[in-house]
Amino acid sequence: MRLQTNLSKSGKTGLSQTHEVNSLMGSIKQILRIHGYQTVEEMEVGDHITVEASGFMDLVIEKIGDHRISVGHYYEQHGDLLSDPEIVFKIQGSEWIPVRYTQHPHIHRHNEHGLPQAMEFAKSWDLNLKRQGFAESGDNEQVNAP
Repeated sequence: MRLQTNLSKSGKTGLSQTHEVNSLMGSIKQILRIHGYQTVEEMEVGDHITVEASGFMDLVIEKIGDHRISVGHYYEQHGDLLSDPEIVFKIQGSEWIPVRYTQHPHIHRHNEHGLPQAMEFAKSWDLNLKRQGFAESGDNEQVNAP
């Protein structure tokens, strides 16, 4: 399943948009709690969780740096691992701010202040993840620590 979005390069994150995404990234937060993480800060850099839901690409959640978490679907093409999509969130307290959005082969956006269009996409993606059963599937999946 391919989730499409059009992202522009302009705009900064507004506080109300940030709070909307924080309340809607519940499927990822639920998966983290199932695996014993109450917050992203409890994870070690390199810790990742792979969640399967029948009929869909695996979902990978990985702490990629201090205050950074990557959430994405990936596929392999010609030996390369491609994102479909991946969003990197900067964690500031309880706020999850999307700062990088990638959907191969043509879309890559990055802005340390936040990506408002990625926030809009994250809201619908979160609902899709719930509907597709990822949050419920998270209780019996693979956790890897470095």
